[in-house]
Amino acid sequence: MSNTAKLLDLLERSVLVQALSTLACVGVLLFLVATGKPVPDTLSQITWALLGVYLGSKIENAKLSHREMKG
Repeated sequence: MSNTAKLLDLLERSVLVQALSTLACVGVLLFLVATGKPVPDTLSQITWALLGVYLGSKIENAKLSHREMKG
């Protein structure tokens, strides 16, 4: 499978979008905490929600891969 096909497959499953949005929110949250600025509740809630969805999808993908390997 070529790199272009892999990228398109990842975009179809929105793994890249989930990862980038989660990373961006976590980065902003950590920056605000590190600089001592107040973290808005909305940003905190969105970050935790995105983190939960991202990690949940990773677990689900791992389960599916394991089932496919088992046959």
